[in-house]
Amino acid sequence: MSQGQIFVNASAGIESPKDLEGKTVGLQPFQTTLAVLAKRDLSSLYSVSLEKIHWVVVHDDAIEIDYPGDFDIRKAPSGSNLSEMLSHGDIDGLFFPAPLSRKAEIKASYVAFFHRRRPRNWVLYRNTAIGRSCMCWH
Repeated sequence: MSQGQIFVNASAGIESPKDLEGKTVGLQPFQTTLAVLAKRDLSSLYSVSLEKIHWVVVHDDAIEIDYPGDFDIRKAPSGSNLSEMLSHGDIDGLFFPAPLSRKAEIKASYVAFFHRRRPRNWVLYRNTAIGRSCMCWH
């Protein structure tokens, strides 16, 4: 589930998915599997307008893609580290597949966005969501 891999700066004032609109979100390249799934979840499950997010990428996509003109996609400066950018407030959110950093000062500056707001009727086990009604059956 891509939602477990969305991190936000703890000071960015992001409390709901819609709060990402108008904010700056970092990605590796724009079209990784994680990025595609996370963007789909935000758009379809939470009605987030992806065109209202400012996107920052550190790598080019492996295949050149014509992006719609209404997406704001910028390349981060060469040598940028996304977890440090999130920690310093250079970006407000980040889609990333693994824990960001072992450094305490960086870990204290961000939160895993959806870990604190799981839907009540679902339990997340690793990357699988299982409905409580199914669990009661077994």
